[in-house]
Amino acid sequence: MKTCVFPGLLSILMMLSSPCTTAAPAANKLPDTKPATIEVVLAPTSEQSATLNFTASDGLNVTGQLLLPNSPAGKLALLLHPMGSDQTFWTRADHAMHAHRLSDALRKDGYLVVTLDARLHGSRAEPQITARDLLASARSDNPTLYHNTIQGTIQDYTEVLAWAETEYQPQETLVMGYSMGAQMSLILAAQNTSIDHVIVMVPPYVDVKNSPVAPRAFTEQIDQASVLWIAAKQDEYSDPAQTQATFDLIASQSKRLTWLNSGHRLPLSYTDIVLEHLTQLTLKSGQERAQ
Repeated sequence: MKTCVFPGLLSILMMLSSPCTTAAPAANKLPDTKPATIEVVLAPTSEQSATLNFTASDGLNVTGQLLLPNSPAGKLALLLHPMGSDQTFWTRADHAMHAHRLSDALRKDGYLVVTLDARLHGSRAEPQITARDLLASARSDNPTLYHNTIQGTIQDYTEVLAWAETEYQPQETLVMGYSMGAQMSLILAAQNTSIDHVIVMVPPYVDVKNSPVAPRAFTEQIDQASVLWIAAKQDEYSDPAQTQATFDLIASQSKRLTWLNSGHRLPLSYTDIVLEHLTQLTLKSGQERAQ
């Protein structure tokens, strides 16, 4: 087993082209999954970024990006995209949702950023299965396709999180997601206590009794991480009562629910809210280090 430690930017750059392996921890994993050893292969695309590939514990190929911080500060961010999109949701300057503003701010603040293609999305897509098919599955009497996509992607992030914790040894870890990505972010944070901060935008309610991927089944387990939840008053996938009830289940005392007067597609002002929150997190971390 090759151990790769990234104490600073230079070391990260030196290791970009080398495969690394790490054992995922037995604790804080999805039910009915086994600890896995993954080998992550990083291929530089620029001086500040690399493609990321590994074989998941169930044998499927996982694709993503690793974005280097402008100046290392020992922090890690995992970014989860919405349904029907892919990893470039967080990096494309021409994307209508302007989420690149958030990844840029994280890197400027010293975060190493990792974002993956969800299963059946991006380079992992299958032509015969569309986002509409996933939605139909979620609402059907046989939601196996939808459940497998959500649970499998969460497992992918669990494994890459274990790898990043070993290789980069972050002092702080943040997870951020939009829509389906927000749904998965809440579940991921509930099952990985090493996650310090959660930022979610319009996670769906999943109005199916006893659904294994409904955020409300997991939010009570988030008892330490800070949470920023941006909600929409006219959200087609979670009405205000559903959103409030799920948010109220979060056990952490450091949580904030911010409402925007929109549908599921948020106005671009959502990025300003997140950027302000990131600034406050940085100030708080600095104050805690100074004490």
